Amino acid sequence: PLYETVSSVPPPESLEAFANLDPSLTAVTFFSPSAVTAFLELGAEFARFLSRAAIVTVGPVTTERVRGAGFEVAAEAARPSDEEVVGCLLRLGETR
Repeated sequence: PLYETVSSVPPPESLEAFANLDPSLTAVTFFSPSAVTAFLELGAEFARFLSRAAIVTVGPVTTERVRGAGFEVAAEAARPSDEEVVGCLLRLGETR
């Protein structure tokens, strides 16, 4: 394979900090299907966050993974690039 995806578990203090995040955080970006999987494997707090967040994906394969996990995608980048994802976030911010 060209690369291997390796998941890592953040330290407990990071997970606790996430659980106490400011509720004004309203969006999350995913750049790969494996990132979606790893995020959900971190626990129920992370799934709850996704259920209320605007999810932006880098492309159709990542969008499929998000939807397959039962979540709605607010925006998908037209081209797979950082700039396109940021553009999606900016457009979402204008409509909220």
